[in-house]
Amino acid sequence: MGLMKKPTIVCLCGSTRFYHEFQAANFRETMAGKIVLSVGFFAGSPGEMKQEHGEGVGISPAEKALLDELHKRKIDLADEILVLNVGRYIGDSTRSEIAYAIEHGKPVRYLEFPLASEQLTGTDRSMPGKPSLNNPASGKHYNLTTDRSDPRLHAVTPSGQNEAYIILSEEERAKGFVRPVRQSYMHVGLKPKYPLRDLTDVEKRRYDESDFVKYEVYPESESPKVGRFWTEKELRGGCGSVTKMSLPLSETYARDPKFYGSTFCIGCRTHLPVAEFVWDGTDEPVGS
Repeated sequence: MGLMKKPTIVCLCGSTRFYHEFQAANFRETMAGKIVLSVGFFAGSPGEMKQEHGEGVGISPAEKALLDELHKRKIDLADEILVLNVGRYIGDSTRSEIAYAIEHGKPVRYLEFPLASEQLTGTDRSMPGKPSLNNPASGKHYNLTTDRSDPRLHAVTPSGQNEAYIILSEEERAKGFVRPVRQSYMHVGLKPKYPLRDLTDVEKRRYDESDFVKYEVYPESESPKVGRFWTEKELRGGCGSVTKMSLPLSETYARDPKFYGSTFCIGCRTHLPVAEFVWDGTDEPVGS
């Protein structure tokens, strides 16, 4: 029998209120052949959930600090971390763990695309390990770089834009374009693909701080994904603003349509997944 290749070790990070998401992620990552390190005490879960798992006790601030430090030792052991930011929620403890992982050179993946204010690293939920890059509105002052390690890529300015944005080199762009060069896009938002249902009483209690109003049930063909929660704001769609960008960014899209995972909306003043935008004057999604 041949020796098994050393598995990747992934450490799950996130609010302990998301007990079910931790269990689902543990299953997915394990079935993907990874060693999973998780939390051992779900202090933030609903009361009935803690009692169901023998954890119907509270913890002191000192014990909470000890558990936070213990989880960072798990990050030390891991090759990467997976942030379970359900509803894009990231609490103080999780934010500290993300910063710790980045400081120690650990790749960071997210369950859901993070808000601009939470973008401490350039990773994307749909393409684990691929930089999640942003492009700004024209008329703003920003820098362009081909260096993926440039720290300005992750520094957010008061305008909501990053200090710098990555582009393909002139040599790469000179090889030719596979899509038209377009310099503006409209924010139309995302729309549910499958039927929506109301939240159950348990879900309302579990996500009482997340503003969720509906749950989209995915068919079996989407397995292992089972569905997603929607907020009222998300269901209203995009803001309708048209954002323009500079020519090097446009040419990067034209050369490699999937180069970026997110883009800047001049109306919302934040970075959002490219799937929420269409090229201005068309129905064609950005990034397609």
